[in-house]
Amino acid sequence: MYAGAAREAVFSKPEVIRRINGDFVALALRAPSVNRPDSVPDKDERWLYERINRAKLAPQGIGVLKSDGQVLAWVQMFDKDQSVLDFLEHSLKRFQETADAKEPVVTQRYGRFPSDESRDLIDKEKLPAVIADGHAKGKSCPAKSGKEPVAAGSILARLVGRALDDKGKPVADTVNQEHYAEDQFGIAPAMQQAVAKALANEGTERVRLPDDFSKLCATHAHLGHIDVQPCLCMIKGKAENKGEWKRCEFWAWKVEARNETTLWQVEGESEVVSDVAINGKGVHNVELTWEGFIDVKGTRMTQLLLSARGKEKLEFAKDDHPLKREKKDEVAFLPGGRPVDVNAGVRYGIIGEPVAGEEPKAAKEPANGSGDAAQEIPEEARRQFINALGGAFLVFRDKVLDELKVSDDQKKKLRQRLPDVVKETMDHFQKIEGLKPQEREKEHQAYRQKAQEKLAAFLKETLKEDQLKRLRQVELQQEGAFALGRPDIGKELKITDEQRKQFMAVVEEMQKKIEPLIKEAQSGGNPQEIMPKVMKIRKEHEGKIEALLTDAQKKQWQEMLGKRLDLDD
Repeated sequence: MYAGAAREAVFSKPEVIRRINGDFVALALRAPSVNRPDSVPDKDERWLYERINRAKLAPQGIGVLKSDGQVLAWVQMFDKDQSVLDFLEHSLKRFQETADAKEPVVTQRYGRFPSDESRDLIDKEKLPAVIADGHAKGKSCPAKSGKEPVAAGSILARLVGRALDDKGKPVADTVNQEHYAEDQFGIAPAMQQAVAKALANEGTERVRLPDDFSKLCATHAHLGHIDVQPCLCMIKGKAENKGEWKRCEFWAWKVEARNETTLWQVEGESEVVSDVAINGKGVHNVELTWEGFIDVKGTRMTQLLLSARGKEKLEFAKDDHPLKREKKDEVAFLPGGRPVDVNAGVRYGIIGEPVAGEEPKAAKEPANGSGDAAQEIPEEARRQFINALGGAFLVFRDKVLDELKVSDDQKKKLRQRLPDVVKETMDHFQKIEGLKPQEREKEHQAYRQKAQEKLAAFLKETLKEDQLKRLRQVELQQEGAFALGRPDIGKELKITDEQRKQFMAVVEEMQKKIEPLIKEAQSGGNPQEIMPKVMKIRKEHEGKIEALLTDAQKKQWQEMLGKRLDLDD
């Protein structure tokens, strides 16, 4: 199960909780991992998320799985409260019927249970041994903690927030998200270094901490679900909460210098006001006073403790919502949640500690940041975000670094940049996950272009001319003949207008052949069977494009590609 609206509506009922605790194992999955399984670094965990992704009907819902990862049933909404119990009974019966099944089981899917049954799905993807046999001795399951992965060297900060009643006491109801909030976020090594640098320059009674750090902490301190985050922007001018920071200042002063660490006391104020516009109209204003402590060792934090108190006003679709117009149970409107109207005092607390496995020696790194946190990002994870961003992002592959013969200093600069790039990309995918395919693709292309431009400027200052030339060759090798459609390549090869028209005709022909396969995959087809067909069609049309070049252009094109570097292994 995943999606906050489903959690609140379904798991707030005692009879449902009793039934689940008695016959099921409840799992709450992170929506970004389910909707973008390619962002999950561990390949075995990714397999399970991919299977759930193929089974789901929309970006949120509830599923019932067997222990082997096969999805028995998937539901988006329910007809009424009783339907939740009926769905659990139905799923348990299906589990008993398929307990000894040797063949893949059928996934029954419902837009609304039980009245709206969608097309069934049979997923024939073979079960990985690690799921069939369990993780090897000494290796823990990456999903066991339920925590969002953060880059090595980061501080993992956990936040809890509570709404207060008229007497200033925490509201007893902790099921609804406007009364109780939990969140977590990472503070990357680069941001820790910025904080340490500010503290190292203390020359007055108080030191102002970097605004990026202050806003990072304050951004997560809000009640309600993800769509009401005051400064959230999915699509500029369309799916955007128009938040404005009135102020956000954190200050610190030294309390105690110990043998290895220095303790700093923190105080601050933050205020953000917002017109909520994503999935429902309203307002969201949060005004807080902060206090706490930061323990610093070298250029890294060893502990973060913050508390905040203030007031919060949250109105979300309170005057225009189906639950106000129609007499139906809340479970009938899971994607839209329910109307929210809160104007109360609030308290927040944040505890941050280094991620497990971080070596103390990392805290002794000099202020210029010689850490190598990127070493902890698996090569497979790098492939995923490189595929998503394309172009010169290949520079983050180990094999490409070796090919470019980068110096230790260059490698250090590149690897220091990698964790932030990965984090930014994961945040981007999280923001666009709920959009329609065309809107999502449009937003992704805009982000991709901007990310490539930023990287190009960075590489121009970091790499030598011959290294940039070789990186471009490897980049063109990966793009293949489709790079001939790029304006810069076309200009260099003196591609004529007639050739360009012929190129476009070939691309359109290819798209017509691929489009039905993509639709099949989106409708529940097996990607493992479909993708080889797509790649075969792509390869055939690459050959057709290259055939349109003159002999002189073909020779020049091969020179532009340079010596082949195999990156497929």
